[in-house]
Amino acid sequence: MEKMPVMAAATDMTDRAGQPEMAIIGYNRDPDKTREVALEGAIPAFSLAEIVGLLPKPRAVWLMLPAGAAKQAQMDELSGLLEPGDLIIDGGNSRYTDSQRRATALAEHGKHLIDAADSGEGRWTVEEAIRLCVPAPVVSAALFARFASQQEDSPTLKVVTALRNQFGGHAVRSS
Repeated sequence: MEKMPVMAAATDMTDRAGQPEMAIIGYNRDPDKTREVALEGAIPAFSLAEIVGLLPKPRAVWLMLPAGAAKQAQMDELSGLLEPGDLIIDGGNSRYTDSQRRATALAEHGKHLIDAADSGEGRWTVEEAIRLCVPAPVVSAALFARFASQQEDSPTLKVVTALRNQFGGHAVRSS
């Protein structure tokens, strides 16, 4: 059986996607990381144009980039290289409104987008809940707890600890 080429953007993706019937084309903006992917058994590609040239039509290109300018730049470049019927799979974190906008822009040229990542990050969920006037107390509380946990010396958590000690008799231990 001939191997079906697919594209992965990171070494860990080659480990997960590397099935015997698949040939992984590995790419990273950092050429050293692309070489690492090749050591894992992937076919190295050192540019998006090279990826597009290696993939059979219709192409499926899997991107693993965080939300932001780098992802948009890669999407824009790929959009110009791909042809109608080709597909971009966004496996990195994207705000759903960005994915909707990208899908619409690609569809105008007969190209497709699948947002395969967790695009419901807490911050964006809370922002959308506020915009729609929808209560989301659990997600909001989880988001703020995450913010607090990222502080090295959280005044809020000190107050909670003191209250737990005062009212619940829970022991206070210094770290």
